[in-house]
Amino acid sequence: MNQPRWISRTGAAVAFAFLLAVAPQVQAQLQINRGQGTHQAHDFNDTFYIQNGLDPTSPDFNRRFEVDGVPNGVQTVFTETDDPTRSTSRVLPVNCGYDAAGQPLCYPGPPVFFGEGSFQDTPAGEIARELAKFRAFIFPKVTGNPLSPAPPNRRQDNMFETTKGYVGANPLGLWRLVFVSFTPTAFVEPGLSRLAPLHIQNGTDTDGTPVIKRLHVLLELEAEGLVEFNVRIPGVNPEPWVV
Repeated sequence: MNQPRWISRTGAAVAFAFLLAVAPQVQAQLQINRGQGTHQAHDFNDTFYIQNGLDPTSPDFNRRFEVDGVPNGVQTVFTETDDPTRSTSRVLPVNCGYDAAGQPLCYPGPPVFFGEGSFQDTPAGEIARELAKFRAFIFPKVTGNPLSPAPPNRRQDNMFETTKGYVGANPLGLWRLVFVSFTPTAFVEPGLSRLAPLHIQNGTDTDGTPVIKRLHVLLELEAEGLVEFNVRIPGVNPEPWVV
């Protein structure tokens, strides 16, 4: 459903900046609603995806919870919703992780994974590309696939970059998958001493390494060379982004 491009990347960046400017007001309202238990597990409908820059008919737009409108096993049921942005597909499983401040964050799963071809060549598609720069950090097991987000492959729960007005500015909830692995430096001094307080504060993951809950701590560890970030490369690895 790609359309001819009629806006420059500069124009898209200006629109993106406007979204971030108004985000705090919207974010405050959404946080209140979440506190009242209005968790929404219905998928977005195709119209809303298209309005916000993604093409749900693209071959690399992968709805893991249904196949051609048919529920995938026991993961999905079809129920009505009064939300005009949502479809009748309701995802049953729920995953949990951490927001940027280390607070619990729960969300429907499995989500939609998608690739380069799902971005529309439109103004909305340009904005979607910018919004998809927010990062979802996945922590694969040392013995597992370093680029797999599958739950059995995780050594701890995911972390989400809920900063810069993410909630209000990102209507589809787009994320770039980033995979976090400890480097060899983390297992010798002074790396061991640097990580020791995290062991005490957060406990250990399934690999026996410390759980990381806060974004600023993760970024510090990456800057110090104790962890490294890996990503799926568009056109090389499948589905670098997720809804």
